[in-house]
Parts: sequence; structure tokens; C-alpha cells
Amino acid sequence: MLDDTHKYELGAFQMQILWILKNEPMHGYAIMKKLESMRRDKVDHSALYPALQKLEKSGYIEVKEKGARQKKIYSLTPSGKAIMEKSCEDFVLAFSDIIQDYKCKRCGLKNCGERE
Repeated sequence: MLDDTHKYELGAFQMQILWILKNEPMHGYAIMKKLESMRRDKVDHSALYPALQKLEKSGYIEVKEKGARQKKIYSLTPSGKAIMEKSCEDFVLAFSDIIQDYKCKRCGLKNCGERE
């Protein structure tokens, strides 16, 4: 159970960023490319970097500078992991019926061409 400091609700975009960072720290461009792959759409800098700043200000991610060019490497904090897990659980509960309507009963993919 999360305490009152974790009542902040994540939007889908922020939840996806945290979910990406749960596996490994990475720089902004790599996060953007993973998001684009997940969303099947272009992710603009003007959307990504303010979201990263907000997540950092909230204490859900931390930033370290690495390499010769001092690239910012973003990583998940323990409170970021907790809010990401809670948000993902809430998302699955809220949308599971809708998701089931759009998945193929055989393979689980929406656009496999054989959706039943």
C-alpha cells in the first residue's frame, strides 16, 4: 500500500516512461525511441523532456550525467518504482475489459489478421 505521498496519479505517457526505466537507466533519446516503438507514433522532444522533468521533480526518477558529452541518464527511484507498479495495476484493472475486446483470442495480438 502506498502512503499519502504517493497519491500523485500518472498519465499514460508518464507511466510508460517509468515502465521503460524499470529495466535499465537510459538517456532521453533511447527513452524516446522505446516510446515511439510502443506507441507506434512519433514522440516529440517538447512532450518527453517536460514529462521527465516533472517525474524528476516528483522524485520518481533521478538524473546522472555520464560520458564525455555529459548525457543525462535517467533512472527509476524506489518511489518511482512503487508509483509505477501501482499505476500499472490500476490501469490493468480499469482497462482489462476493453483490452480483451481488442485482442485476438488465439495469439493475443490485435492486428494479427485472424482476430476472433
